[in-house]
Amino acid sequence: LRQEGCGGGNSFEVLALSRRSSREPQFLPRQLHLSPQVSLHHSCCALEMNEIWRMPQSPDDDNGDDDKEAEMETAPPSDEPETKAQLSPTPTQRPWFVLPAIVLSQFAGTALWFAGNAVLDDLVDEWGLPESSLGVMTSSVQLGFIAGTLAFALYSVADRFLPTKVFLTCAVLGSAFNAIIPFLGWNVDETDNDNDANESSSSSSSSSSNLLLTGLIVLRFATGFFLAGIYPVGMKVAADHYQSGLGVALGWLVGALALGSSFPFLLRQIPQPWQALLWETSLIALLGGLTVGFIVPNGPYRKAGTKKFEPRALWTLFQNAPFRSAAFAYWGHMWELYAFWTWCPVVWEAYLEEERDNHNNDVPDFWSESMVTFFVIAIGAVGCVLGGYASARY
Repeated sequence: LRQEGCGGGNSFEVLALSRRSSREPQFLPRQLHLSPQVSLHHSCCALEMNEIWRMPQSPDDDNGDDDKEAEMETAPPSDEPETKAQLSPTPTQRPWFVLPAIVLSQFAGTALWFAGNAVLDDLVDEWGLPESSLGVMTSSVQLGFIAGTLAFALYSVADRFLPTKVFLTCAVLGSAFNAIIPFLGWNVDETDNDNDANESSSSSSSSSSNLLLTGLIVLRFATGFFLAGIYPVGMKVAADHYQSGLGVALGWLVGALALGSSFPFLLRQIPQPWQALLWETSLIALLGGLTVGFIVPNGPYRKAGTKKFEPRALWTLFQNAPFRSAAFAYWGHMWELYAFWTWCPVVWEAYLEEERDNHNNDVPDFWSESMVTFFVIAIGAVGCVLGGYASARY
């Protein structure tokens, strides 16, 4: 099978090799009979032929009889079992470690999502942030993620560049912005001492808190922006390895998102400074990015995009009723899901405080607000994995 016009329009010419005893091999055009299962997969000028029937040629056929050649060319396919003269199937082999590596990297990268929420109480106490900081900080991450996904879609980033390298780059940058947060308040203690000596500096303290909150919002927005190159692009990396059965893989990947989002609350159980927790999540995300960038290969089913973004395509998409319904349902689901995940530690902490005020010591210390939040978010991973397998079956 010869391919012509690689990279643009493609045409294919079937050639059969005819061996004659006393002459050099010759390429003679022939028409081969193909079974209904024939499939051609074109990827970067490589062709894969599956289940192709080929009429066997006798190696002893040295008489060069044109009538026999014509008979062989028009012979119908046989129902006999596949012989060595036939082309054997060559399915694309996916390395066994690809899906586990992507899932673990997705888990590691999405640990950045709620890292700020897990240490917010410490930030409020040490930096003197207002009580409204929780909503503002959470919204900044989500807005950054929205801005990132829009930018990546408008410029077709995951199609124009290798998705594994996009994942690596975003993991590095997201980890960096998350790790910078502790350095915002490096001189807070010195400022507090100055304020104790001069009570009239309350306005200066308020100004400092507002400045710290602004810096926190900017860094969390940037972290959310680069999360758009981790979560969706991680799915892209996986999809490039699957021609079928993608539902199961996506179930594992979305489950990794839920587990990764809950992980900072589990780290909260370790007695350590809040700065260490942020640096730990940054290190974990960095390791995930390095895994995808240097260990996971790009999939054989990747299709590089070259078309420019067409704004009118959005309107066309929303004319499709099933897509419109799914999009609005997903947006609503994300709204309530992240609102619930943000609300969970707050309401549980309020419950524990009420129990303590009532001198009720029946609640074990193990069930702190961070541990409960971890279980509430992490249990979603089980549902995601089960849903992936259900999608493959039903």
